[in-house]
Amino acid sequence: MLSRAVDDTGYIQPSATMLIKARGIGSLRYHNNAIIGWRVHQDGRVTYDVVA
Repeated sequence: MLSRAVDDTGYIQPSATMLIKARGIGSLRYHNNAIIGWRVHQDGRVTYDVVA
């Protein structure tokens, strides 16, 4: 499950791939506002899922 924020100016929350392309791999340690994915399992468990 993914969601993405959009602000009043039209800025769209980036994926991790978009952030790395724009700022480099080292940038993910600081000010990481990339989309976060969550996996919803059939038994109802919800786990973190990295989205690139």
